[in-house]
Amino acid sequence: MIEGKIESWVNTSTRELAAGDSVFIPKNTVHGSFNASREATRVLAILGPCVGSQGFESVDVSGDPPWNNLRS
Repeated sequence: MIEGKIESWVNTSTRELAAGDSVFIPKNTVHGSFNASREATRVLAILGPCVGSQGFESVDVSGDPPWNNLRS
């Protein structure tokens, strides 16, 4: 985290991250990040290894259970 606060989800666990904090997300792990305040947030994401034409691959599971009911 560079600036601000985010609510970080890794699988079904959540924690709040602030400037100076970090999180490791293993490959093939469902995850999400949400701005936890009304202030601007800046995040540095380092992805590796690069795969796919964009350097990463993503699969949207936000509409599938249990992911669609985790965040209220």
